[in-house]
Amino acid sequence: MSASKPTDGILPRQQANLLSELIIAEGSRFQGVVCANRLQGKSDLLRQIRDRLFDAAEGPIPILHSFNNHRTNAIDARYFLASFCNQVRAFLLRREELLDEQSLDLEHEIDRPGMPLSLSELVQTFLALPEDAMLEFAASVPSQFASKEKRPICLLFDDTETLNINSPFLTALKPAIHPWILTGRLSAMKKVAAHCSWSIIPLESFSAQEALLLAEIRCRFHGLKYEPQPWKEWIAIAGASLWPIQQLISAAAVRGQTIDSTKQLGNIYITELSGGTLGNFFADRWQRAVPDRRQRLKASHYMANLSSRGDVAPDSTIVGESIWDGLIAEEWATEAAVRLQFDLSLLERDWLLFSLASDSTSVSKERARARALQAFLYRVLLWQRRLDQQPLAMIRERISELVFQGWPKSTETIDSKIHFPRISSIAMESAGNADLFWCYGFKTQESGDGEIPIVMLIALCLETPSAEIVRIWHRQLLQESHSLALDSSCPSELWTIVPNSSLPASESFERRFSWDEFALFLESGKLPKQVLFPPFN
Repeated sequence: MSASKPTDGILPRQQANLLSELIIAEGSRFQGVVCANRLQGKSDLLRQIRDRLFDAAEGPIPILHSFNNHRTNAIDARYFLASFCNQVRAFLLRREELLDEQSLDLEHEIDRPGMPLSLSELVQTFLALPEDAMLEFAASVPSQFASKEKRPICLLFDDTETLNINSPFLTALKPAIHPWILTGRLSAMKKVAAHCSWSIIPLESFSAQEALLLAEIRCRFHGLKYEPQPWKEWIAIAGASLWPIQQLISAAAVRGQTIDSTKQLGNIYITELSGGTLGNFFADRWQRAVPDRRQRLKASHYMANLSSRGDVAPDSTIVGESIWDGLIAEEWATEAAVRLQFDLSLLERDWLLFSLASDSTSVSKERARARALQAFLYRVLLWQRRLDQQPLAMIRERISELVFQGWPKSTETIDSKIHFPRISSIAMESAGNADLFWCYGFKTQESGDGEIPIVMLIALCLETPSAEIVRIWHRQLLQESHSLALDSSCPSELWTIVPNSSLPASESFERRFSWDEFALFLESGKLPKQVLFPPFN
């Protein structure tokens, strides 16, 4: 079964392959509901399943259809039947380019090449019906056609949350005649699945690596240079949802802009929030959720304040119960027991705060944009700092465990194995931007005649220490050695562990590691060359 090609700008989904194979293998026994919040890729999943099933000519005929609650029943029935006829023809003729063609002219659809006689007869029956009977008949067409042609059908219904629970399309699914998958918004589809006792299929989210791959595919598809670093930062702070990535790249291509840096990506993001596809999407959802303008402004300010404080539970006296249904339907909130709970995504929070700032009479739109961009860049900077400091927790833990676990076993130089001291106790103290680990223990004498006591100081630094600070630590180490009357033939060791971008050691008595080098040493025993001189005693 073939997968989507990266050249078409689509990211192949492993879950689409798996579900397609299960549909072919299990036939009518395979039925399930995929539910998730907006922009998680439900429609993309169904489209890829349709494409996989289309490639498998001996499998079921895939029928992909999206519902719309703004149509009348009769028009909805026509849309479905026209889509059904077109996709059946495309499958039987093996012409993939016909899949997305659609015409509501069912009278002429009957005579088109490749139309099975049984389906033409069903369309003629449909056209003779009164409008109030069309929807129920259209919903029964897949089963009737499959029975007449002895050919399995697989229904892939999207946006199913727009259907009434008693819709003929849902009722027609209850006999296990053919395989099907429904998708729709999380809260509504959970209720449908529970009401009908249907299984829920979890939608597999994209990994960071898959989102990066999509960014690369889309950039190349639009003829843009691909730089991975800005997208790594975007995914780290905004998540791996594919729709925003696609919109940002499309916006850059339309405006003739590049995305070579974090600042360029931030500029495109803020521009999109201020009036591009992203901003219009959130604005439409917000207006549908709270149609009354005065209530909408009041709710906007309140939700922005909640978001800035990190709260999720609103005060029902401020956000009145009259607008709860709208907030839930448009997924600005979820219903938890007897109250609402807000769980806004980063993009939703940014849009809400930016919209309020832009509408303020005290702040110009240019200033609001500059503030929003600065907030975005600062968020990236905080992520970079957290990323840089990830090795620190492991380093602290491993140093503390030296008493019990000792040094890495495989530590070697080119010439001989290094014998580090046996650490018997450790004392830790904070010294500004560094943690000082005073390590006390014993070292085997070169002659092999027993052990001598030693002390060494390991300074784990959040920032690169100045040469003067290093000299102070060295003097403290010498004083500690002197107070313990340690053997001067075995000099005490000062190790400084500094951020990865730091300069080499500033003093001859200092052994300097970067965070990553020291983490690697503790894990594998591999020592960087620069710390081997002067030689270890």
